[in-house]
Amino acid sequence: MSGQQLSGRLGLGLTVCLMAVIWLRVLPWVAAQPKMAAHLEQLDKQGIDPSAMFYTDLEAMEPILRRLECR
Repeated sequence: MSGQQLSGRLGLGLTVCLMAVIWLRVLPWVAAQPKMAAHLEQLDKQGIDPSAMFYTDLEAMEPILRRLECR
């Protein structure tokens, strides 16, 4: 195995490990924070699946969408 192949595999392995740490540790921690937990609970009460939301569903997008509609 050449040094370039080893370097590529090591990079891939590190990337997968980093993604796993983010997915399994960081995101659950963020979801457990009081503000985020309250937001997720509110969405749940409304029957909205947060994983199915689009960027156009975000409050920050409203001014941008209004500006685009005026064109």
